[in-house]
Amino acid sequence: MASGRMMSLRGLICLIVVLAVTSSAVIATPVEVGTGVNTAGMYIEWSDGFVAEFEINFGETGSDTITGADLMLTLDSELADFTLGYTNWGSEENPDLFIDSIEYLGHSNSGYGGGADWWHYWIKDVGRTEWTAPFYG
Repeated sequence: MASGRMMSLRGLICLIVVLAVTSSAVIATPVEVGTGVNTAGMYIEWSDGFVAEFEINFGETGSDTITGADLMLTLDSELADFTLGYTNWGSEENPDLFIDSIEYLGHSNSGYGGGADWWHYWIKDVGRTEWTAPFYG
């Protein structure tokens, strides 16, 4: 009987530890920024395991589109805790960004590491079931 209680106590402790670790690594509710009639989702996972999801609102009509660079610039301009390190080789109207760092709530990835140590970019349009990597991402 006592060994059964001990096993239950150990199981409860393990569950609490797992919940504490996983809940600290993820922001469960997407952070909403921007204004407009359209919404784009963005999911960012840092190398330390921290994950954040964002909903970026944009556009005056349903047919308006947005680029990945514009999504990142919106987060950078509208969230005080989000910092994007980049070089813009394009113009303000037509950015061509080289992103070198992303920081949010004390979690950061910076410097070009290549491969899995660096960031990757995928897109999924409304009505699609699969994420795809654009030729430029």
